[in-house]
Amino acid sequence: MTTNAKANTTVTRSALRVAIALVTTVVVLAFTLAAASAISEPEIDATISIPTSSDCASQSTGPFKLGISSDGAQLYATLNGDGRVGQIDTATGTLTASACTGARYPEDVAVSPDGTRIYVTNSAASTMRVLATADMSTVTDVNVGNAGNGVDVVTTPVSVGKVYVYRHLEGSLEVVNAADNTVTTTVNVGSSSTRRASGLAITPDGSTLYALVDAGVAEIDTATDSVTEVISMVGAQAIAASPDGSFLYVVGGASNDSLTRIRTSDNSVVATVSIGSDPTSVEITPDGDRALVVLMTSRTAVFVDTATNAITSTVTVGATPYGSVIAPSGTSAYVADWGGGFGDTLTQLALGWEPPPTSVPPTSESTTSTTTTSTTEAPVTTTTAVALPTLTSSQIAQFPAAVLTSTPPKRGEKMRIRARGFRARERVQIMVASDPVVLGEFDADDNGEIDVEVDIPGDLPPGDHHLAAYGLTSGYGVSQAFTIESSDGSALPVTGSDSTAPFVAGLGLVVVGAGLAFAARTTNRRRNA
Repeated sequence: MTTNAKANTTVTRSALRVAIALVTTVVVLAFTLAAASAISEPEIDATISIPTSSDCASQSTGPFKLGISSDGAQLYATLNGDGRVGQIDTATGTLTASACTGARYPEDVAVSPDGTRIYVTNSAASTMRVLATADMSTVTDVNVGNAGNGVDVVTTPVSVGKVYVYRHLEGSLEVVNAADNTVTTTVNVGSSSTRRASGLAITPDGSTLYALVDAGVAEIDTATDSVTEVISMVGAQAIAASPDGSFLYVVGGASNDSLTRIRTSDNSVVATVSIGSDPTSVEITPDGDRALVVLMTSRTAVFVDTATNAITSTVTVGATPYGSVIAPSGTSAYVADWGGGFGDTLTQLALGWEPPPTSVPPTSESTTSTTTTSTTEAPVTTTTAVALPTLTSSQIAQFPAAVLTSTPPKRGEKMRIRARGFRARERVQIMVASDPVVLGEFDADDNGEIDVEVDIPGDLPPGDHHLAAYGLTSGYGVSQAFTIESSDGSALPVTGSDSTAPFVAGLGLVVVGAGLAFAARTTNRRRNA
């Protein structure tokens, strides 16, 4: 090979390396920009004022902790300053009703799965008040032990049928039968000598309860109401479970400024993020993508990306923020401005993801059949319905990514679809897009989950598509991207949204072409020289 030929080959290779590097940079930049634009930043949407009342224990309002109905229509706030619990219409942002709680300092509130009852604990009384949400009337008072600061309450799915009340300073857990409001047993969960901001969390299926104790996080089997393990951790202040129950998020810790992520399959710590001092609550968005942590001292709500463990945004909320809750749809969050018992507002945050419209034309008559798949012995109910989708392909593509099926979809075959995060017993529509087609409508179970079979259309054209599950009441949806190949109709599963693929591919080809052109011109110059 001559010297000129070697030089030309070296130059060509160098140009190709430059072109490849440019393509890589463009691809990374394009996907980064696409991910950043998929969800906009959380921002304050409204401030909800809570008027004071002298009906119970007149002092001030002091909204403290929050609960929300499964359909997101009603928000409940314990009013720590005047002995009430307030009912707020989330559509109008107004207090529609309130009721006395039987003591001066109501603390926590939980809503029954069907939305007909709320349970309110008091730090200045030995009772938990049960109220009917229809008219906020008292159903009964349940004796749950000695009074004292730090009293949390959680409800369980209908299948479990229990209400748990936790007294931080005693380390005791009262188990209440939801059917007749009687205490059935008391569980000693471990030494607990500290008042915590929010000491209870439960998995969505209600099988496992977690309570913060001095030694860390106590894991309780709700079937036997016994402690099965204690996850070592010091100084934890608040806890939440992910929507699928696979992770716990605990704020506090020894330095009181961290968010710790724990994998529930083996109770191991997988990540710790420094977020700021004095956390009082933690909530997880329905898609599991973000954690909301309220920091009382800095008066902020901090959002953390659960995949990257990075703080993505910070919003100033109230004078002394304390409790928080995220709407089931994932579109809004609410933070209570306790104000040391003297606050009187709630901050409503828009979380930056707006669901598609929830109105759907009436469906035709449905037929139901039961089949058994090879992956489970439990029957899977299939409902076939003819409906006209009101969603566009672009709207479906914006749904949070989820794994709806582990088997690549194929034309003309039955597919098992599983999804969670919907409201209890709401109607869920399964669709396939690019050109949206409704594959069926199904009722979610009491835990807001579906496990069904649908038929993939035999005439589905080759190319990129999305499977989507969409709650017709909540407007919450998730999707899984996949590709139908032209050769045999099989599919290659894709994770996340593929809306930027054509742009990235085209831009990449342009850069490659530019690199090759540069290489050719350089070679010609060398030859002519």
